[in-house]
Amino acid sequence: MKSWRIFLGVMLISLYIPNAFASTKSVVPIPMTKIASLSVEGQVVGALVKAKTVYVFGNKQTTPHVHGFIEAIGESGTLLWSLPLESGIDDVATAANFDTQGHIWVAGTSGPLAEDAQPTVLPSTSVLNPDSVVLDPVSALRADLTNLILWEVDQNGTLISTRRTEMSRSVIGKGITPAANGFAIVGLVATTFGNAGFLQQVDTAGNFGGLQVVGSKDTELSSVISTSSGFLLSGSSTEKLSGKPLIGVRDAIAVSTTSAGKISSVLRSTNIATARTWRFSTPSFFFGGDALINGKNSAVVTKFSAKMAPTWTARFSSTGPALVVDAPQTRFAVFASDAPIIGVGSWKPRRASVISLEFDAKGQLLRAFSATSLSDPISIGYSTALGLVVVGSFGGKGVSIFHALTR
Repeated sequence: MKSWRIFLGVMLISLYIPNAFASTKSVVPIPMTKIASLSVEGQVVGALVKAKTVYVFGNKQTTPHVHGFIEAIGESGTLLWSLPLESGIDDVATAANFDTQGHIWVAGTSGPLAEDAQPTVLPSTSVLNPDSVVLDPVSALRADLTNLILWEVDQNGTLISTRRTEMSRSVIGKGITPAANGFAIVGLVATTFGNAGFLQQVDTAGNFGGLQVVGSKDTELSSVISTSSGFLLSGSSTEKLSGKPLIGVRDAIAVSTTSAGKISSVLRSTNIATARTWRFSTPSFFFGGDALINGKNSAVVTKFSAKMAPTWTARFSSTGPALVVDAPQTRFAVFASDAPIIGVGSWKPRRASVISLEFDAKGQLLRAFSATSLSDPISIGYSTALGLVVVGSFGGKGVSIFHALTR
């Protein structure tokens, strides 16, 4: 009887362990096709994909100011249009998304350049930054960048509107998603004690709601998705949040809120002695990020249910985080792989190289796509016409766009 109880206990425990990455057969990476090598003189921080067009956005240095930009690249690699995002002061573009009309909304920060402030210097385009958010256009919060700004651009490259609000403290917007009456923006805001994550809602008329802050000393939010009850915010923290204390060196966090921004629950990663963060999330509750333990970095993906119960997770040796995107029936994870991957035949990178893995709903590996001339993925997207799109660089030098038709 005792042995039966032990067996039953083991079986019950195993039922609650999320399914790990698995593959019933080995797949061989399919090389991705280059769309374009960009001649942008600045830093690309992100991209959007719709139909046969890739919209790349970032920042350019024009002493003593920095200004944002957005460009449209056609499927043949042709530059369709380019639009500066500037107002005569420092304007830094950090995140973007589409609205229901197909207009592009670019979020960023701005503010007058103080006489005693140092000019903004853009870091190289690289995602090798295990302790903070990947798409971070400035190396630190600057005291003079206190305006949260939104540019509305149509698909022909015309600036429709510019909306801004004074936050009275340093701020960086890092993620944006359409909401019921406008948009929700998350990011990092300065506090008396350090940095906190924030949620800011704005309607289509340009009215900004009240600022919702998460944490007070060392919390960051980098991604936001709309849910049936409100919003799901993701990032990382070393603070106690909603009564839940720090478990690892740094915990990945997922914060559920109501539509008004009130926190309803907080989920933390449970890895001891590990620095974790969730940097990206998709509407299907597919999360991407990284884990740093004993100096070794891993790209990590986790699929959650709508009730935020983990259904499966996978880790891969990498020099940076996993970027994630949804396709109609599957989902993709893209990262800089620096070691062989179980189930991916002939993949033995001599240096960090970009690879994309396609999974089904249960975490089964379906296909792999490679872009070995890239070492750092910057942004990814998906459309039926172009398939999976990866924007990346090699060692922080030059930016190229690759894609793989996946239909």
